[in-house]
Amino acid sequence: MEILRVSGTPAELREAGILDLITQATGGGARNGGEDAPDGGEIARFITRARNEFRPHVRAFLDEILRWDGTRIGTLIPRYARIETGPRDTLVYIVPRRPTADIYLDWDDSIQVAHGRTIAAHGWTPKIVQVRLDSEQAVEEALHFARQAYEAQRVA
Repeated sequence: MEILRVSGTPAELREAGILDLITQATGGGARNGGEDAPDGGEIARFITRARNEFRPHVRAFLDEILRWDGTRIGTLIPRYARIETGPRDTLVYIVPRRPTADIYLDWDDSIQVAHGRTIAAHGWTPKIVQVRLDSEQAVEEALHFARQAYEAQRVA
């Protein structure tokens, strides 16, 4: 057994993949796409982490984004689901307790977010558009920004 010491903010460790590795190693319920993809029951339990009035919105956003070619759940733990387009290409984190979609999008100062906010890059964490999934209009806005991020990743 080897003991490693790592340091950084939680966001830096998450982006570097360290938190996912720790969660997987300790049996914390992290799941990767492919053969180990979460089943419908696991996804339903994840969605129940949102308050009752927000569950339909979290479900609608998650269902739609997983229909896009090449997207999958990279990590699913009670606190969040990380949706990816490739092994290290994070598209969005869905946090049901807030409930928000944290979309990795390289936004500029002209961006207008009606149902959330922009978050500047910090350390390892890139620019994020955070949309609160609390209405149908918010889900539409989150899908709009997620589609922009998705298309940008596919071009890169």
